[in-house]
Amino acid sequence: MTFTASNVGDRPWLLVEVAGTAERLVIRFVGELDLSTARYAFDVTLAALQASDEGRLDIDMSALTFCDSTGIRTLMNVQRNATDRGGEVRLVNAQNRVRTIFELVGLADALTVDEQRAQRGRDHDGAMVRTMSTGV
Repeated sequence: MTFTASNVGDRPWLLVEVAGTAERLVIRFVGELDLSTARYAFDVTLAALQASDEGRLDIDMSALTFCDSTGIRTLMNVQRNATDRGGEVRLVNAQNRVRTIFELVGLADALTVDEQRAQRGRDHDGAMVRTMSTGV
């Protein structure tokens, strides 16, 4: 599934791609996670988390270009919701500038930041699972 937040004029935008298996979801953020996109990112991520069997989630941040304090709070709220459901959240592939923000504000230890590559959700034949696209 692919969801796109606002992309109007000079306003920040965020693309959210959701893929996964029964064991682990992968959510990929493309763009900016900030005050104008954080609520949308939380809503899509929480819906995907609630629909998952295991509540285990990788947030692929390889294409996240910016994250402000609202975005950080959003990621922490996603992690709290997953933990409350017995699941876990890993932030993977964070760019140096985003990872540095987490370190500067002391959240590198509070959030699970994993350097390994997120594995896109694929079925046994290697085909992408959950590939519906929709625009918002």
